Amino acid sequence: MKIAFFTDSFFPHVDGVTTYIGVITRALLALGHQVMIVAPRWKGVDIKKVEAFVPGAKNVLVPGVKVFFYPDFKLGTPTTKSAGEVRKFAPDIIHFHTPGFMGFEAALLARLLKVPLITTFHTYYMEPEGLVVLGLKENSVMSRVLQESLWKISEKIHQPCDAVIAPTKYVGKDLKNRWKKTNVQVIPGVVELKSFANHQYRDELRKKYGLSDKEMVFLSSGRLSVEKHYDLLITAFSMILVKYPHARLVFMGDGSVKAGLQYIAKVIGVPKEEVVFALESIQDTVSLYEPIYNDGGDAIYVVDQVKDEKNLAENWLDSLALRESIKKLKGREKNIITLRFFKGKTQMEVADEIGISQAQVSRLEKNALDRIKRSIV
Repeated sequence: MKIAFFTDSFFPHVDGVTTYIGVITRALLALGHQVMIVAPRWKGVDIKKVEAFVPGAKNVLVPGVKVFFYPDFKLGTPTTKSAGEVRKFAPDIIHFHTPGFMGFEAALLARLLKVPLITTFHTYYMEPEGLVVLGLKENSVMSRVLQESLWKISEKIHQPCDAVIAPTKYVGKDLKNRWKKTNVQVIPGVVELKSFANHQYRDELRKKYGLSDKEMVFLSSGRLSVEKHYDLLITAFSMILVKYPHARLVFMGDGSVKAGLQYIAKVIGVPKEEVVFALESIQDTVSLYEPIYNDGGDAIYVVDQVKDEKNLAENWLDSLALRESIKKLKGREKNIITLRFFKGKTQMEVADEIGISQAQVSRLEKNALDRIKRSIV
């Protein structure tokens, strides 16, 4: 059988979708099937490295556009050339994994070639956990409106599919309740068990990252992204260290908030030896102060996305290593930092509260963060 996969997530961007496609493609190739993968091209990435990710698959790379709210992700933009490659391949079935432009092209080609169209529902991007990348608060009016709109759009996208694959029974039941006219089938996600069967590799990793058998190791495996709230994990781990000082926290993964997590670990006083990032970066990480969204000058930075809103100023100032650095700030700068990062207010809200312009808030905030960073690092 000839199978064509369409996806916005693929090597070198590594996430759950990329991993899923890699695992299932290797399994299909081993069974004698032919697989084509249509995905975005990343500048500076050698095609040979892409091909080596899943040897034997045919890769069709299309231009990609970065999205403002997700710096390490690209939306593929299909071309007539890519459509021609798919037609030449003559797939027996088309399977899309992301509902953007790639999913749209997949649907068009499936109709044109008169072949079945299926998709896998990988992400609740329309729920609050997914919308956090936009900087929207969970119960805000904008968040609720966007949720409702995205669910309706998602239903329209998935309705023409001959089947929608849900990775769990819970997701399958949820989608069936929401999408009455859609054929939802539950097929559990795939895992390459051989990856976990090499005990020698386990020992090698422990040695590589300085983990002794006597140490209590907490392992987190996954992409380091905003919506996964790893900042809460590091905060919780700092409490564990009080009782178990020889504990270690290991992150098996990479992503756009790696730099932010390293910063948070320093801020809350977790020694760098106790937090291990066990995979090297595939691409440059994004600075903690990188603007990821800008609406009328009210920029949202990566640091906005990795804070724990439950930890207000009175909690953090008494317990974090950040305390001394903030004490040294001037009155207005200290007030801005408290309102912005401990009370969760936007620059516009801060400007209104203290009676200055948003531009002044932005400048004072940047100066304050630079001072804090220099004093800690």
